[in-house]
Amino acid sequence: FLVVADMPKALMGITAVTWDGGILIPGGGWYYGWELRDVQIYYPDRAQGVMPFCSCDEGGACGNHESGAGCRNSTGVGGVLSADGTTSLAADDLVLTASRLPAYELAFAWLGKSEVDLAFGDGRRCVAGGAGAFFRYPAASTNAHGALVLGAGLFAGASGCNLCDFTPGSTWSFQLAYRDPLGPCGLGLNATNALAVSLAP
Repeated sequence: FLVVADMPKALMGITAVTWDGGILIPGGGWYYGWELRDVQIYYPDRAQGVMPFCSCDEGGACGNHESGAGCRNSTGVGGVLSADGTTSLAADDLVLTASRLPAYELAFAWLGKSEVDLAFGDGRRCVAGGAGAFFRYPAASTNAHGALVLGAGLFAGASGCNLCDFTPGSTWSFQLAYRDPLGPCGLGLNATNALAVSLAP
């Protein structure tokens, strides 16, 4: 079901329509720093207090750079990690969605306190565990569309992390890694961008 939105065409002359809570954007050109190769659904992050970082603007293992996402994978684009819900610790309703990944491949997310910048297969790893504050969520498979949804209950689900002191005002970062045996650099593994989450009460 597609609904034409009352949106101006001021930016690049692009007409956008809304669909499934996102914005459908025709392919070609650039939109706020995102290269539009094909028709895409753009979901603005609705979770306040979430800051994306670690996009693969440079540093891809074999020149597989991708602006605004993880390094390019076998789908021809980089994996994206986005957030919905709130950052309220009491509500624990934050939901992470990884998209633009290879279909039916194992993936796992982790959270940590520290930011790093390390080579990681075909991509970059940007989240580590400062002072041991690190938790890896169980592995799961991407679906037929190359997506994986995590949450809600992300912080309750990390209760096994004895050194993770989840308190309002603290900031925790998330990232997701996934198998990509046909990836452009042949290293079999890649990662999405990362998200820094500032916890609210």
